[in-house]
Amino acid sequence: MNENSSNKTILEALPEDYTFNLSDFALFLSVMKNKTAYENTLSIILDEPDLRLKEVKVEQVVLNKSGKRAIRLDAWARDEQNRHINTEMQNDAKQDNLRKRSRFYQGLLDTPVLKSGKKTKYKHLPSTIIIFITRDDIFRCDSAMYTFTEQCEEVPGLHLDDGTKKI
Repeated sequence: MNENSSNKTILEALPEDYTFNLSDFALFLSVMKNKTAYENTLSIILDEPDLRLKEVKVEQVVLNKSGKRAIRLDAWARDEQNRHINTEMQNDAKQDNLRKRSRFYQGLLDTPVLKSGKKTKYKHLPSTIIIFITRDDIFRCDSAMYTFTEQCEEVPGLHLDDGTKKI
């Protein structure tokens, strides 16, 4: 069987109205493990046309050192600026609290990065971006994207600049 007849068989097996999109988890993983495809996806989301990735991993497990709950990252990357970027596909956003899940992921992503000891400086902690792609508008404000950074409530415009961003 040649490649063309194999593809034709696959396409014929799909329902007539089937549409491909990133919410299909198998397609999502296939796209994200391809460095160029993941770069292109992140370039669009982050509006950074020149974004370049140095490392990509899919379905990476991050263990919790204390023996508590671990996490499985759908797609993780490190870019040329040494930012760590985690991208999660969440088809059922109602099953859990994504706000708190993003907080938990942030903590576990940061934990293994720095070595223990007095000589370790927090300034070496890389910036992290956590992205949840959902089918639902979980904030119900009719926006395609919501970007969160730490900022002061008392002083408008004063950002913590701790290197974290959640989208």
